[in-house]
Order: sequence, then structure tokens, then C-alpha cells
Amino acid sequence: MTLLHQFKNDYFISYAVVDDEKAAGVETGWVSNLKLSLECELSKAIGRRGQLEGFWDRADIARNRPLESQIREALRSTAVFVLVLSPGYLNSPWCPQELQWFREAVATQPRADSRIFVVDLGSVTEAERRRRFEGYLSYSFYESDKDGRRRLLGYPEPDPKRHPAYYDSVMT
Repeated sequence: MTLLHQFKNDYFISYAVVDDEKAAGVETGWVSNLKLSLECELSKAIGRRGQLEGFWDRADIARNRPLESQIREALRSTAVFVLVLSPGYLNSPWCPQELQWFREAVATQPRADSRIFVVDLGSVTEAERRRRFEGYLSYSFYESDKDGRRRLLGYPEPDPKRHPAYYDSVMT
């Protein structure tokens, strides 16, 4: 059951599979951890568990049906589109297409662009991010050191004691 009853999916996370690869010695990929963290924090915010329904390709894709039609169908009935921005996302044949399909699906609905959220991993240049995603709500999941090098928050897996900034970004 979804929180927003007019939709089948409260959210759809669009990401490059390479960004969810497990680092050596880690049980869960970074994007999978992000999904779990978002679900936990959103459940706390609404005060109930089990009210959110998201489309997650690893669980919701049927192998006996065409992939494109399943994704398009899911996007037509999705409230919020979350894109995990990385070089992998930009180089994926699927990810930019998912964004385009979502934009087409919601084009006639009010505040369509406000339903797209960018999770910025900090690995795409600022100029490229602005050029492609200007105007979308963006959330930084990286820190820069004094030399300007960026470090992904919560990598290889989030730990509340070592990565408080990761949890701050999730709760924003």
C-alpha cells in the first residue's frame, strides 16, 4: 500500500548498477543502503512502517516480460523520481532514458519537475551537473577535503558513528 494512494509507487530510484557494487568485505552496495536509509527515515517522518512502496529494479522486474514496458509502466505510476548522479548514471543507456520517461509521464501534472530529486555523489563536475540537472532538487552526498577532493558519504557502508554527515543528508 502506498502513502500517496493515487500512485502505485511512492518512489523510483534510478541508478547505475555499477554504483551499487559491493566493496570488498561489505554486505550491501551503497545505493541499496541509501534505499534502506531513505525508507527508514521516511517511515519515521510519517510515523508508520510499511506505508511506502517503491519500485526497485532488483525486486520488481519480472524476467518474463519486456524490460522497457515494465519500467515505463512503473514510472507512469510513480510519485517521486530519485536519480543517483554519477559518471555511471550518465554513461548508462537506461538511466537517462528512465528520467526522460518519467518526465514524459508527469509532463501534464502540476509541479512535475519538483518530483525529481538528484542524489549527487560528487563524482560529476559541477558544470556537467548544472548543465543537465539545473532546477532539480539536489542533495549532496559527498564532502570535499581542503584540497578539493571529494569523498562519498557513507562509503563503503554507512556507520552512524563514522558517517554522521551521511545520515544528515538522508534526513534532509
